[in-house]
Amino acid sequence: MKLKKRYILLLFGVMLGMTSCNNYLDLNSTTSASDKLVWSNATYAQLAVNDFYHYLYYLGNFSDGDCAAGMTEGLTDIFKYGSSSYNAYCYIPSEITYGGSTLTTNYVDTYLGTWTTVYGYIRRVNEAIYKMNEYSSFTDAETKSLMGQMRFFRGFLYFNLMKRYKEVILYNEDLTKYSKTMALSTESEGWDFVESDLKYAAENLSASAVPNDGITKGAAYAMLSRTMLYAERWDVAKAAADSVIQSGLYSLTSSYANAFKLVQGQCFMLNDGM
Repeated sequence: MKLKKRYILLLFGVMLGMTSCNNYLDLNSTTSASDKLVWSNATYAQLAVNDFYHYLYYLGNFSDGDCAAGMTEGLTDIFKYGSSSYNAYCYIPSEITYGGSTLTTNYVDTYLGTWTTVYGYIRRVNEAIYKMNEYSSFTDAETKSLMGQMRFFRGFLYFNLMKRYKEVILYNEDLTKYSKTMALSTESEGWDFVESDLKYAAENLSASAVPNDGITKGAAYAMLSRTMLYAERWDVAKAAADSVIQSGLYSLTSSYANAFKLVQGQCFMLNDGM
């Protein structure tokens, strides 16, 4: 009888232990935010999207993401810098332009940048879109704002690949299709992808001349116009530029010099150094 009781107590203890283990595995972390927590709250989701804004700086005129060699007009047929360079002979642009035996794939990635880094950024944006689709139950306005921002950044990132390489690997938010063996797109397919993302952003973001809440409709149309110039899709570029002009929200400064004196919050410039 005593032995039977011991077996019962042992079985009960095992059951408690199993229950305890299950509860332990189900605990919410107190040191980090889960994907479900972030993407089920619009405020938290916007904070996650805010991290993508540093991509604009990284690929702008005042960082080395666009080109580690410096001001990129040195890589064009102008073949000289418009400002002082850390190298008086500017041999790095010459090396990049003319190539030769030293211009390996790693060499190009070092100076022209972006291939490895930008694909990492694209992955982050796609993961964010995937997680929002999985966990969110936002209002229509919240969804359009967040998705518009994310697709703007994805289009912007792919633009920076397309203008260099012409053929890219197109990844969207379907993470199950990611593969190291995916084929390169055609140039037309790449530009279609950029155009689609930026059009979505332009059509769904809010219109404002003061971008306190981030990327605006006008900024998206402006970037769409710029990218379509590279794609030689003149009609799309013109229509996007007209959308900015006809919005009535923007105007040219009366003094060109003043354009360089505006403080943060008075303007929203999307610099692209190439």
